[in-house]
Amino acid sequence: NGIVKTIKEADVSFIEDPLRMLRTIRFASRFGWGIERSTWMGIIKTASLVNELSDERIRDEITAMLLEEKPSDSMYRLLKCGLMWELIPDIADLDEQMECTHDKVTLFDHTMKVLDEVQPCIESRLAALYHDIGRLLAESNSRVKTINSFSSEFARGDLKQMKYPKDVIESVSKAILHHGDFDIYADNVKPTDKKIRRFLANCGDDYGFALDLMSANNKMRSYSKKPHQVGIIIKAIEQMSDAEDMKNPKIPINGHDLMKEFNIKGGKHISVMLNKVKNAFLDNPNITKDECFNIAREALQKITV
Repeated sequence: NGIVKTIKEADVSFIEDPLRMLRTIRFASRFGWGIERSTWMGIIKTASLVNELSDERIRDEITAMLLEEKPSDSMYRLLKCGLMWELIPDIADLDEQMECTHDKVTLFDHTMKVLDEVQPCIESRLAALYHDIGRLLAESNSRVKTINSFSSEFARGDLKQMKYPKDVIESVSKAILHHGDFDIYADNVKPTDKKIRRFLANCGDDYGFALDLMSANNKMRSYSKKPHQVGIIIKAIEQMSDAEDMKNPKIPINGHDLMKEFNIKGGKHISVMLNKVKNAFLDNPNITKDECFNIAREALQKITV
């Protein structure tokens, strides 16, 4: 009849194995079924028992939910029955803050729209789930870091705890951190080649996940929608002859070269010099080694003045 219910009394069934609560949610959402009342109330009553489960078992169920055709169905059910508060409380907190002051859409609602919009691969789905969590964390911390930085760091820590593979964590972290790299540009404005090169250098082979999240977020947020931006960026990348090289850029000099050339020890000044060289390289990938040393020399002189 399209209804999920436990065979035994719900309390007994869920106490025997709390994972059954997550599977109830997952199967009901997958097939578009309802959940029988006593079973639903049993989940609400015993939700805290999911804390007895191993991180791996929770990860596997969350992954399966996220890879469904419409993952938001499971996520909303997790929120309403209290399981989200036990599993990922900071994601649940998104339901208590509005996306923007003049709108009635919560950050959780917005997150769910983005979640359904991105491609059905675990990297994109996890990036969508965590991409706005920094809005909550940034309010109580120094704004030295950006909202996307907070979101990226939180996702990295959370996914590590759930024992996701390192390559997945890295891809998700990069996608969240860099999906807002072109926010300063209007929808129909092509970013500069330097900006695109920097984006590719920062994301490497994971730039597609960042663009996927960027596209979904641009379409689904309540303000400043930019439906054409990612298409323009993709076209620009395709037209760049050095785009492939930028994903793993090889700057002509490194920190060891600087220490040897200027007879100096390592320190923060090396990072400052390398950053100046990197900026010049992104402007002109054909820059020579001598030109790099000249730029580094000017930077060093300013530091030592």
